[in-house]
Amino acid sequence: MLTEKSNQAMRVFLLSIWLIVVFIPITLQARFKSLGPRPPKCGYQGCYGSDIGSNVNDNAWNGELTVSPVIVKIGQKITVTAVPISSDTAVTITPFPGKPVSGPCVNSPSGVSYTGSPGQSLSCTFKATFATAGWVNITAYFSGNVGTGVEEEAYAVLEKKSPYYISGQIRSIPFDEQTQGVGIQDMEVFLYKLEPRKNNKQKHKRKHHRKKRKRRRRHKRITSAHQQRHFKIKLIDKTKTAIDGYYVFKVRKKGRYRVIPLLRDSDTALDITPDLQPAKKDVKVVRQRTANVNFTLTRGQTLKLIVTDQNGTKLTSVPADGLHRGIVRVTLKGPNDEPRKGRMISFHFASVKTGGGVPALMCESSSNHLRIWPTANSDGTPNYGHLAERELKTSDLSVNGTSTAGVQADLLFGNAPGTFTVYAEVTSDLSASDSYSIVLTSTAAGVMTSDKLASIIFNTITSKNSLGKLVLDSNAPFTFQNTPSAQEDRSVSDMMDYFSWLRGYIDGYEFAPVQGKDNNGNSVYAIIVYPAGSRVRNGGIGTFPATSLVMDNTMQGLSELINIPGGNPNLGYTVNQLHTVNQWKSLHGIGNLVIRDFRNGTGLFGGAPYKTSFFSQAGTVNCLQGLN
Repeated sequence: MLTEKSNQAMRVFLLSIWLIVVFIPITLQARFKSLGPRPPKCGYQGCYGSDIGSNVNDNAWNGELTVSPVIVKIGQKITVTAVPISSDTAVTITPFPGKPVSGPCVNSPSGVSYTGSPGQSLSCTFKATFATAGWVNITAYFSGNVGTGVEEEAYAVLEKKSPYYISGQIRSIPFDEQTQGVGIQDMEVFLYKLEPRKNNKQKHKRKHHRKKRKRRRRHKRITSAHQQRHFKIKLIDKTKTAIDGYYVFKVRKKGRYRVIPLLRDSDTALDITPDLQPAKKDVKVVRQRTANVNFTLTRGQTLKLIVTDQNGTKLTSVPADGLHRGIVRVTLKGPNDEPRKGRMISFHFASVKTGGGVPALMCESSSNHLRIWPTANSDGTPNYGHLAERELKTSDLSVNGTSTAGVQADLLFGNAPGTFTVYAEVTSDLSASDSYSIVLTSTAAGVMTSDKLASIIFNTITSKNSLGKLVLDSNAPFTFQNTPSAQEDRSVSDMMDYFSWLRGYIDGYEFAPVQGKDNNGNSVYAIIVYPAGSRVRNGGIGTFPATSLVMDNTMQGLSELINIPGGNPNLGYTVNQLHTVNQWKSLHGIGNLVIRDFRNGTGLFGGAPYKTSFFSQAGTVNCLQGLN
């Protein structure tokens, strides 16, 4: 029989066992609850975490630091990768998260830090040898000629008997200066527990061993299908990725789990929906190890190019009359819909030379109005080829009241029918590109005659009180030149200035200033009036339809086209017949004609825009600089 003293000893012993069983696990759980949320890294390069909020790590402007996995248990391995973005930048990583087992850090003299050579990317693997007190940081210093950037990544090392964790990161594809992509933030991640159904596990195992050797590959596919049917799948948790793309799950039991991220609304709203690779992943959680599951979103920078009218309505077609105007707008955002400022955007165009485009004029919308297209040939004639004159840098841009980043340019459409196509891309990331096409429809008026031309011009100028350049005098009624200039090229420019202004009220006719050489080698100048919709520019040479009419540089006005009895147009008029272009060339022995405007430097007629109200704006003359 037990004595009272023996009973008391037994009660003390049992109480001790109970305390061990109950309170030690509670103590361990309480200890690891302090791990808390992982401190995220600032979501864009060049950001100090303190600028964003408390407990946010720095993100260097001149390099990239990654740590994987971010939660391990003692004995597991951690890989630290640091990549500088310039050849003069050296990387120092410190402190080591354990014992270096591979990579250049194995040879570290200090044992706690390592500095690489300028331009050298570092990748070191460490074996975790001690537990950390919660989250701690690895720091990378990127030092070069232009300064030093600091980047931090949080990690944690747990005891082997600590709770179970599943962690990972979702990144974009690499783009621009990125070598590993950026973290995808605010993406939902779902965690499922996989439990075998009763009586099916052994049945499935026996079926596996009955398969013949030659059918093993087919069996793997069958096994996958059977797993779907023979496992219970239960949603147990969900979370969202932090601003650096990381997520963490704490699970109660070891076993099989499935991690499935879900595309965001901003991803599915893109013209081409990105994928998640893999779409899902199964992972096995064991007692002495944490699990790491990473995903890649096939999304980088998104560039969007549109052309609208002045009211913001998308343009799909405009009349080919040389008078219409549009706005080219390029927006650029990153994989988290963040505005991407300071990126160079390059343009190219469907070439007129190869028959794939039509002339137009495109210049930036800033106060400078510098020309983007066309480029200028050595003689100042416009070159409507593929290349652009300059690139533009993205900056703050407001679109329908929403702040974003992008560039904007003015587009003046020409008078040649066809399809205008503009392409835009990020100069350092050609995968971010877009294009836009607009059809220019013909406004042709049929066969030209002097009578038709006189009638249209006469009716136009007598019905428009706003045409203030009309001068009634006995010498030249309805003049567009009061006195012909002694400079022949200047007089043609005066005429062209008038007709380009009058052109806004006339359909079916186009005007082009030209220069040629006569039999004696002297320069001759004229305005060619030709049917709208004709392609008359072949490089710098003008090729006009046979019915085109000529007004030479001595012509002062309608008094030379129209005879007005007694100077009173209300009594009727007769028309003086103008030379056709071939008659005029034959009369003077003229060969090729060059389309150009010598005074205003437009070089735009014969297919490209007329001078509309756009050219009256301050600074817009820069758009024509360098063109003859």
